Amino acid sequence: MDFVSVILFLVIYFLRPQEWSASLAWFRPVTLVMGYGLIVTALQRKNWSFRQLLNTPHDWAVLLFFGWVWLFTPASLNETDRASHLLLFYVVIVQALSSFGRISFFLSSWAVVLFWVAAMAVACTGGFDPLGSSDLYLGHYRGRLALNTSIFNNPNALGHSVIALIPMVYFLVVWKRPLFVKILSIPLFALPFACVYLTESKGSFLAGFASLLIATIFGRPKFVQAIILVVAFTLGTTALYELPRMHELNRGRFDEGSAGRLHSLTWGLKTMRENPTGIGWRNYLNEFTRQDPERARASHCAYNQVGAELGYTGLFLYLGIMYCCLRTLITMSTASDEEERLRRILFVMLITFMVSGWMIDFAYRASFFMTAATIAAFHRLSVARRSGEVIAEQGEEQAGSSRPRLQPQPIGPVLQPAMAAPVALEATNLMSVQPPAAALAMARQGERDEPEAAPRPGLSWTRLGLLDLALIWALTEGTVHFWTYIIEQF
Repeated sequence: MDFVSVILFLVIYFLRPQEWSASLAWFRPVTLVMGYGLIVTALQRKNWSFRQLLNTPHDWAVLLFFGWVWLFTPASLNETDRASHLLLFYVVIVQALSSFGRISFFLSSWAVVLFWVAAMAVACTGGFDPLGSSDLYLGHYRGRLALNTSIFNNPNALGHSVIALIPMVYFLVVWKRPLFVKILSIPLFALPFACVYLTESKGSFLAGFASLLIATIFGRPKFVQAIILVVAFTLGTTALYELPRMHELNRGRFDEGSAGRLHSLTWGLKTMRENPTGIGWRNYLNEFTRQDPERARASHCAYNQVGAELGYTGLFLYLGIMYCCLRTLITMSTASDEEERLRRILFVMLITFMVSGWMIDFAYRASFFMTAATIAAFHRLSVARRSGEVIAEQGEEQAGSSRPRLQPQPIGPVLQPAMAAPVALEATNLMSVQPPAAALAMARQGERDEPEAAPRPGLSWTRLGLLDLALIWALTEGTVHFWTYIIEQF
């Protein structure tokens, strides 16, 4: 039942039924689903302990991040509640995704709801518009596509959300699939491509280029990767600049939109350096407006928003969550093509979000913490399988099961019953004709010749160490340097 609550939350978050009518909004479906998920999660787990919530480095990183938000940054009570909700969503998802089968179904459901979002957005261009999106499309945004819901009501938000669907579809229905399935799946790419194209979002085009490049080169031989990179940065970039509005990137500071973004980035960097603990969770625009009412605007960058609102330490902790996700997905070894499929889907979803973060203020979107929770659940299963606690084969776990299947591990090779008697008889005859010293020598030789058991696929990383903290610091410094580079060069 905990898994049902997770799927319900996924559907409600993206489809936003509470915004379709006032009667649905009165029931507060997000709060109801979250409460239901917490209750069934607690009831289904016997002998529960607080330690179960902190089994992975991701859990610690998320807890430290929200701890910093609550303890060291000023925020209103309402905004603090929103931070609590994100943490609770993370906890429920990690606990519910207790098998590789559940993770697969969860990611497939994620792709389905994004298809629905893209379909409803594109449909308004053909006259089917139950959400009233055509007023945004033809009116406010002058031919740039948007969907009339709170999280997709501007072209950039819609484009950056739907662009992740393209590599997801590739790995779900094309990668390592039979040829006839690949052919039949080609039409599935038309809808997300059309949706992103109609948004005319420059940032989503760049994020899509990065995610498709990663999806194409991931796991391929070095020589093939080199060829793909050369083609991508020659022919690929040429094609990229043929997309709508991409030529505006060449204007730099002379473009009004780019100038506003650069001013916002400059103000955010200055604010982060002047405020060690930040100006407050979700307080960016209010403080910017108070200090510079004439030129104030949204952060337009997740890292800009986090740095200004939570300070350098908050940015360090935020990037720490990303680091944990990256290390898990890069260093993990998988046991089957289906597990590898999940790893690649999660990797391109994470990379797409990280690239989009430079162009849109998605810092505290629930989708980021949902992705982190899914990777943390994947991490738990991989560590358990590596240590011999769980045998996870794709397809064995049913969507309704609440825990991974536990199974004792054999210490050595197990003889089949049909072969046991002949082998035992032969061993008895052998011992009867060999002197004890020779038999002992043969036994020792057999022990020396027996190969050591190969390590199980999975992951052995279970806690943050000094090297991890150093790498997170390096990632933070790299982010700040790139932030500064953007301001100085553009």
